[in-house]
Amino acid sequence: MAHRLDGRASTVPRSDRGGSKLRPRALPGGVRPPGAWAAAHTSSLRFGTSVLNALFYPPVVLARRLATVDRLSEGRLVVGLGQGWMPEEFEAAGVPIGRRGNGFEDYLAALTSAWGPDPVSYEGRFYRIPRSYLAPKPLQAGGPPVLIGAVAPPTAARAGRLGFGLNLVLASWDHFKELLDAWRKARAAAGHDTAAPVVVPTNTIVGSDTNEIGVVAGRGNKGGRRPAAPRRLRRRRGVLRNRPRPDANRDQLDLVDEWRSELSA
Repeated sequence: MAHRLDGRASTVPRSDRGGSKLRPRALPGGVRPPGAWAAAHTSSLRFGTSVLNALFYPPVVLARRLATVDRLSEGRLVVGLGQGWMPEEFEAAGVPIGRRGNGFEDYLAALTSAWGPDPVSYEGRFYRIPRSYLAPKPLQAGGPPVLIGAVAPPTAARAGRLGFGLNLVLASWDHFKELLDAWRKARAAAGHDTAAPVVVPTNTIVGSDTNEIGVVAGRGNKGGRRPAAPRRLRRRRGVLRNRPRPDANRDQLDLVDEWRSELSA
């Protein structure tokens, strides 16, 4: 419920303006902020979203929900965002899939603007925030760390150019180096400090043969060969489980060690 304050528009409900302490409560419509339960039941764990498809939410709405969780967790939130890829999801959300790319950059600028000092205003190509007083603000100065989900070098480069961290979707060691190099070069060219969060998943399919894991990254077919099909799944007590290769765990642990070495370089 919006109201006017001194002739200026505000998107903050009156009940949020009464005191200096934030009271945990359901957001309008009964939707609770993501991570609120984890924030209430932990005291030191940093947590957050992995890859939240940001374009499906209005920037101000998502900014306030994330700020609420950051307050509830006393500044322990890490935000992972992505721009989505499945046409059916965009259709269901009522958002044109062409909003990806430049529209995602505009979205990120609007989102982070909402975390800035009041009065907030933003004028972009796709998003606009009129002069407003927005609350709550994140507890972390400047807002919680933002990581961009990336599976392709252009996306990694965009995250680097804009000064954000990375949440990588990986298929191989070469793929990891390709994404990290694109991100680092873009950050350096934009004048950003290279110290930024990078999340490397360890529960992904890894291997030395590009065709073996090509189905995960949309790659493969090297040398005219057909990409390998995904490993068959077997059902056990109602749960689908991968049928692991004997050396899968060793390969994965070795790859994690290599990733750690590269990140610390």
